[in-house]
Amino acid sequence: MRARLLRVFALVVKELLALLRDPASRAVLIGPPIIQLIVFGYAATFELHHVPFVVYNQDQGQVSREIVARFAGAPSFDLLRPVHNQQAVEQAIDDKSALMALNIGPNFSADLERGRQAHVQIIRDGRNSNPAAIAMGYAQSIVTRFNQSQLAQHGMKPAVVINPATTVDLLIPVLDMVHHVLVMSVNPGFGGQRFIPYTLTKIRRLKELRQNMALTFRIEVDGGVDRDTVASVVDAGADMLVAGTAVFNGDGAEKEAHELLTLARKADPAA
Repeated sequence: MRARLLRVFALVVKELLALLRDPASRAVLIGPPIIQLIVFGYAATFELHHVPFVVYNQDQGQVSREIVARFAGAPSFDLLRPVHNQQAVEQAIDDKSALMALNIGPNFSADLERGRQAHVQIIRDGRNSNPAAIAMGYAQSIVTRFNQSQLAQHGMKPAVVINPATTVDLLIPVLDMVHHVLVMSVNPGFGGQRFIPYTLTKIRRLKELRQNMALTFRIEVDGGVDRDTVASVVDAGADMLVAGTAVFNGDGAEKEAHELLTLARKADPAA
């Protein structure tokens, strides 16, 4: 086996030397990669601009017009035209005149004004999968910002929850939108679970991001918070604590809650 590998290696070396001796072969071997490196370094990008899209707005209310205006005003999108039926949506996608379509239901504005969930359907042309995926990311960002404004108008404070398996850095794009981040320090499902130690690293990372990004969101921790863990959780940077088993399975809920609060204040006298 070793002898065969040596023969293959010798053959590769021989062919490479033959290519390097010939000026034309050297040019073919070295030139194209250098040209590609220079051209792609300046020209290749994953950014999309002026993505054509159509809108099927069955609602025509003020709120639906607002979300359409957000898409139309974004530099990444160009409103091709409004359409008035589902067949026109399908036609625009099929003939590739539009990469994406926005479909807003007839009760969109009314549902939001009544505090109900409202849905927007985003249809993309999957035949060109990479641009379609990038365009979907831009669309999700616009919808997220729209949701944030709607929550603020209704006096609500948005928050985000991360489970133990979720990395903190995935939240960076939305940290400037939230009032607080809830860090689950146990796997959701049932009470009485033990605190996951790695949660402390995640709390410290959130505190670091908050400081570096000059934000004001609060850090909340839920799961396994008790007398043994409360001090380390607060010291890591938590501002809000959720405790269930430690409070209600002790010598009295009021006494246990007071004890946890005392330990938390000792860990952070400024709290």
